[in-house]
Amino acid sequence: MEKLLFKTHSNRFSPKRKKRFREDLKIELEKLGYHVVIDKKLFSSNIYFGNPKAKYALTAHYDTATNMAVVYPFMKYFGARYGQLLILIPVIITFFFFPEYYLPIFGLFALVLFIGLLIPNKYNYNDNSSGVYTVLKHAKNNQGNNDFFYALTDNEEKGLFGARALRTYLKEVKCLKKIRIINIDCVGTGDMFAITSTSNNNFLNNAYIKCSSYRDILKIDSKLLSSDHALFGKRGIMITKVNRSKFLGDVYIPNLHTNKDNVIDYRNIDETLLYIKKITEEA
Repeated sequence: MEKLLFKTHSNRFSPKRKKRFREDLKIELEKLGYHVVIDKKLFSSNIYFGNPKAKYALTAHYDTATNMAVVYPFMKYFGARYGQLLILIPVIITFFFFPEYYLPIFGLFALVLFIGLLIPNKYNYNDNSSGVYTVLKHAKNNQGNNDFFYALTDNEEKGLFGARALRTYLKEVKCLKKIRIINIDCVGTGDMFAITSTSNNNFLNNAYIKCSSYRDILKIDSKLLSSDHALFGKRGIMITKVNRSKFLGDVYIPNLHTNKDNVIDYRNIDETLLYIKKITEEA
């Protein structure tokens, strides 16, 4: 499956490329004895296998990103929180102090972002082949174990559409209020692991206590690092790996949406699996 992700189907951006990946992955998962469901709804095609009535779902988005290298330096130097604000500063300054130039500046800004949204990123090792590989390795190591449900979601990069479809599916099988989501996103490289949720909640706190007993890990209770888990509120957490920005000490995900996303440290995958084990093992 390593070759499938990082070589054969490293670019999973267009509908055709994603379909080929799903077809090949379905064959590999069926070899492991899994019944695979391709769930098509809300503009997305999610891949489900395992037990939907399990206590935990391991998720990762399999779609790959556009190239937004023009934005990345803001994240690297100022972090995700402040970097996003700084990107908007030229537009804000123009609006208040040079209104006669606002429309051209805003138009140029929108054009650059729009063009970026049309260009597939060449390499996607960290975002999010690393997360998909972690989920698949966990599934391979737990064949015949009904304690987990696995969901590889589509169109996270376009607005969490796959996660919305997953939420609908879990509601249909009457498991939404019981299952806990552990989302794996961008664990291939970085200086420190982080566990995050959209708010300070019991699931996040208990997971943090279990993980920090093993090794130091950051806890982030905000919507800053948003991914599929965000749509599940207090029932969703994410494991990721981050760096500290050069200024202001904020965090960011390294090599995100750039052609430098061609590095993965497989030791991080194994460590993520240990964190998953800590979170899901009973006290």
